[in-house]
Amino acid sequence: MTAGEETASLKDCTMASDRHPPPPRDIEPPESGRPMPCVLVIDDDPTHRVVICRLAEKLGYATIEASTVAEAAELIKSRHFDCMTLDLHMGANNGTELLEIMNNRQANVPVIVVSSADDSERWEVLRVATLYGIRVTEVPKPIKIGMLREVFLELKDV
Repeated sequence: MTAGEETASLKDCTMASDRHPPPPRDIEPPESGRPMPCVLVIDDDPTHRVVICRLAEKLGYATIEASTVAEAAELIKSRHFDCMTLDLHMGANNGTELLEIMNNRQANVPVIVVSSADDSERWEVLRVATLYGIRVTEVPKPIKIGMLREVFLELKDV
């Protein structure tokens, strides 16, 4: 996928969400007897959440959104996820805070860091995740749709 196609895909996802109400996000497909893998999308920017959710849904994931660290923490404590996307800049809070909660509840769940954080913040996340044994993959912002797609597909096959 070229950079122009990635931008077009991003625009298509955003425009599609503006035209149609969001579909049910936590469903089992009728043709299979097993639940869809579920991704927790953690980002304070609604546009980024929509783009990530639409891509994940197109790839066969059920999605649940969290716009704050507190909301994400409650979801992590209350249900299981197959993977999570995590923005590191979430208002006054830092997405890194969720790694400790994940370590206590869902340390085996891979995390896709989708962020424009600087190198020192990203290294801190990788350091903490390594200490806890949490698998982390990075996708920079602006979101590279092709890269995120490949990560989602790889995690779905695991």
